[in-house]
Amino acid sequence: MQDAYLFDAVRTPRDCRLQGSPLNEIKPIDLLGSLLEAVQCRNGLEGDEIDDLLLGVVQPLEDYSVNMARAGLLKMGWGQGVSGMTLNRNAASGLSALNLAATKVGAGIDRLVLAGGVDSLSRTKLRPLGANSISDPEWLRLARYIPLSLAADLLGTHYAMRREEADAYAVRSWQRAFQALQEERFSSSVIALTDRNGLPLLEEDQLRWENLTPEWLARLHPVNPAQNTPGFHEIALSRFPHLEAIQPIHTEGNSAPLTDGAALLLLGSLEKGQALGLRPRARIRSMSHCCSDPVIAFLGVTEAARQCLKLAGFTPKDVQLWQCNEPFAAIPLYFEKAMELPADRLNPNGGAIALGTAVAASGAILMGMLLEEMERLDLETGLVAIAAEGGAGVATLIERI
Repeated sequence: MQDAYLFDAVRTPRDCRLQGSPLNEIKPIDLLGSLLEAVQCRNGLEGDEIDDLLLGVVQPLEDYSVNMARAGLLKMGWGQGVSGMTLNRNAASGLSALNLAATKVGAGIDRLVLAGGVDSLSRTKLRPLGANSISDPEWLRLARYIPLSLAADLLGTHYAMRREEADAYAVRSWQRAFQALQEERFSSSVIALTDRNGLPLLEEDQLRWENLTPEWLARLHPVNPAQNTPGFHEIALSRFPHLEAIQPIHTEGNSAPLTDGAALLLLGSLEKGQALGLRPRARIRSMSHCCSDPVIAFLGVTEAARQCLKLAGFTPKDVQLWQCNEPFAAIPLYFEKAMELPADRLNPNGGAIALGTAVAASGAILMGMLLEEMERLDLETGLVAIAAEGGAGVATLIERI
């Protein structure tokens, strides 16, 4: 097996305002197209140099009801021989696309690949529980499925987290994101978006709040009071009978809002990169995926990280920078404690609580943010870990060149 190298990372800005966001003017295929054009211009590529495009897409409906990867390539007029593929591992789709692409490069199947994800949730909302097959009562009973927000509360309760801890983490995420935007730390990867007339729509990430304080967060109501989730509390407590009740620690303020966005990573073999004059920025050292208890759902994030470290012969102390997705505050809090990480080395530029989550693109966004920050701080090793619905976890360890 040969190593796969990261050559470039691009993404769109994110805007948490689904209602009234300028991004809802842009179809997901055009979010993708803007990034394909940026990759081509930044790296001097011809379309037929790309062997494949692997793209995370969570809901293949409406605007997504085609193979988005192939459709985007055709719209850009890129190589007729590039088929493209979409895949779905929920929030871990973008990182799974990267790992699959790296595997193909490592096996010698492909030499240069694009991987990432796209979501346009202001145009195609995530389907509620009753609108898809998992609303089937028999499936729910057998799988012991509970909504993700309740699973996050269950995680917090199981590990004795307090509402104040979750709120403090949200403030931390916001403060770090605010500083990162003030210092333009994302400027090398964020591609400004324009409308069809070439007029600017969005140039940088938009923070969810103008300011965030513990006092304001403390006034918000929980998203999962027991009376709002009949039956699901019982499913959770039947799996964890030592708990008397699930404490509702998550609110709108310490959970991530949905947003639009897309991200792409360019990776390939060192030989192909050298032939095209591409500068390798990092090599992918190890990758992992796993699945854990689907009821508590988010334990897979640490299991995947530990597997990834083991494959590389690393311990957590060997990794200098970490990114963990934060759809709910309990997840990075749990990850930080379980992996025994210094607080300043996890999500140093904030995360989805402050900036929003473009679900299918999340993993690719995190990888780009990790790579940028490693370069800014001149660090050598970094790891991205992400949890997804059903107990899935995916992780990727990189080493700077």
